[in-house]
Amino acid sequence: REYMLGKIGYVARCMPFLVSLGCSRGDDDSGGVSSSNELIGRVFHWFASISKELESTVDEKTHITQALVIEAFSKSSIECHRRLSSSVVASLGNALSTMRSCANNLLFSHPKSAWVVRGVAAVTRALSILDPGTTLNDRANETFEILISNLANSNHFVRLQTLAILESFPTRPFVTDHADLDLTDDLDEEPSQRPNAQSVPDDISGPDQSTFSGSCNIISMLSDLERTPIVLANERRITSLLSRVEVFSRTGKLPIVYAEAVVCHMLGLLHVKFAPIWASAVKVIVAVSTSQEGPVWPYIKEALEQSMSKLSLPNNKVETTDGCKTHYTASISRHYTLCNSWESAEGRLDIFSSEQAERNSQISRYSLTDELTIFENTWSICENAPNLTATKSKVIVHLFLVFLRAQYYVFHHDEPDLRELNIAANAVDERFCDWSKAELGRKSVQKKLECFLKAFAAVKGPQQLYKHKLLLQISTAMLGNADHRLSNLSFACMLRYRLPHLAPYVQYIQPMLKKEGLREALTKFDLSVDSEMVDKDHRLQLIPIVTRILFGRFSSRGNGSKKSNDSPTARRAAIL
Repeated sequence: REYMLGKIGYVARCMPFLVSLGCSRGDDDSGGVSSSNELIGRVFHWFASISKELESTVDEKTHITQALVIEAFSKSSIECHRRLSSSVVASLGNALSTMRSCANNLLFSHPKSAWVVRGVAAVTRALSILDPGTTLNDRANETFEILISNLANSNHFVRLQTLAILESFPTRPFVTDHADLDLTDDLDEEPSQRPNAQSVPDDISGPDQSTFSGSCNIISMLSDLERTPIVLANERRITSLLSRVEVFSRTGKLPIVYAEAVVCHMLGLLHVKFAPIWASAVKVIVAVSTSQEGPVWPYIKEALEQSMSKLSLPNNKVETTDGCKTHYTASISRHYTLCNSWESAEGRLDIFSSEQAERNSQISRYSLTDELTIFENTWSICENAPNLTATKSKVIVHLFLVFLRAQYYVFHHDEPDLRELNIAANAVDERFCDWSKAELGRKSVQKKLECFLKAFAAVKGPQQLYKHKLLLQISTAMLGNADHRLSNLSFACMLRYRLPHLAPYVQYIQPMLKKEGLREALTKFDLSVDSEMVDKDHRLQLIPIVTRILFGRFSSRGNGSKKSNDSPTARRAAIL
């Protein structure tokens, strides 16, 4: 069975080339036009019949062969359209209709398959050339619904082909807010205006709400962005396109499916191994979540939860097939194995050499950024959208507590505050398994904690957050961290609470958290009982905070020489 599927797929991949030769023969002066057209007609009859036969077969791997056949048919039909007469091309109508139906059924059955999305995208290109104005189907909303999540995929090819399918549908208009219409003007005198990729300047600071009417071509902009080669010379073009997408997103007038597509595509771009993209993509996500939070939050939530899970890498090994008797059967088996390997690897398997791209200083589309960077970029959304953190705090705080239980306190299992905080009782979630200490690293755990603290430090009025009292306890406990970045962020989180026993002494405590100048800060802040600097009513709650900060500084590593006034020895002596 597998050999037959492999044979069909192998033959299908060869067909566009053979059809091209047949078309060339038809253009020749040898008088073989009728025989050439007859052969090509038989080829397209084979395409239609084999597609129907595969469609009636229930098999886990049949969809890959179906996708190969559909893609080969599309390329062959385009080749015929370019070279043969219109009468011959017109005879392809029935085959094209059959393939269109097969492509729809296949897409709705396997919307996540890299091969299926690629094959269906080829059908949309064939339709646009052979039968302009005909769309893939009449179910645009359902098609968007099943494909939008593909745009958040880490695989460039899945994103690109998905956008090609979505772009084939008619563009939708901006959502009109009737309250913004000026009915005093003569609406018939001026045509409706809409911004496009060329009309929006690079340095635009904010959109004019009145100009966003008519058709919204943001899917074309996303497609253009995905097609742009990732090379340093294109940095300005890429960031410019992202800025234009951000301008569209801030209006709040995007159709819901377009807003969802924008957020998913930006989440997908966070996997691209090109740093200039990340900050701009996060800005776009923040802009959409601010203007249209409702429809896009489920996709952001899914990305946040996915970042908490262990990264499951696809199988990038190509299995070899032994026991092939002939070169022909070996080629078929290897082709079938490569196609299945590319599918199981979610399109992230480079089955061709990428040396040429590397020589041209172009980043390979198979290159993905590391797991920690993806985590940082994803959670920077919450840092840059504090209102989102506040309104969705039940989810975000829960994920933070899960991180502490499953990762941070697994690595730092000897923390004295672990029992007092009782994180395990507040972070029960079977969806996330515990990590082992061998799977974690000090740097990754510290960086992830830093991301959470940055998000909470950006929220004004943390009393509105879910379990805000527990968050205050955690921030207080983190003051004793030896990493000065974490202790500073923990202190910033505490300042947002405007605690009456802390606010009057911020100017004295903050210098203690700096890398240098601790001895001077301790000198200026007199904590003795006889001192009038600290109110007697504040001492009971203030002293534990100062003690934790000093303990963290006591255990931190020094960055100066032994002769420095701020050496570890001098610093610890001053603290004691």
